[in-house]
Amino acid sequence: MALDVRSVEHLLGTPVPFAYAVKAGPWLFLTGHEAYDWRTGTVDEAISGRPGYPLFGHQHKSRREADFIFNRMRRVLEEFGTDFAHSVRLDQYYPNPRAVAAYHLAQHAPPETTSRPAHRSSWSAASVAGRRYRPR
Repeated sequence: MALDVRSVEHLLGTPVPFAYAVKAGPWLFLTGHEAYDWRTGTVDEAISGRPGYPLFGHQHKSRREADFIFNRMRRVLEEFGTDFAHSVRLDQYYPNPRAVAAYHLAQHAPPETTSRPAHRSSWSAASVAGRRYRPR
């Protein structure tokens, strides 16, 4: 069985390689999708909030983090020709219990153009690659 691996060479400036997506046969596994940049560990102000005002903005910080994570996961799934509609499992580890509602809202939100790094929470998913949902 051939493997297709997507990874970063060095996670957060360490010598540790990190595979964030692995396709094995018809299965695609995503792991460790946290809301920050894997290579640098940086957190963008648009996600974390302005210095001294972490809750500033029209959406709560947890929702901004969740939007970042889901948008990144959507892009990776699309690279392999699949989407969340064909996912069979999604494990979510929240930074705190209050984040649950915001993360659930982001999970069902339409894709947005968020492309900035954020921080905290780790998610993984398994999906059937090569399958796309096409509305009738």
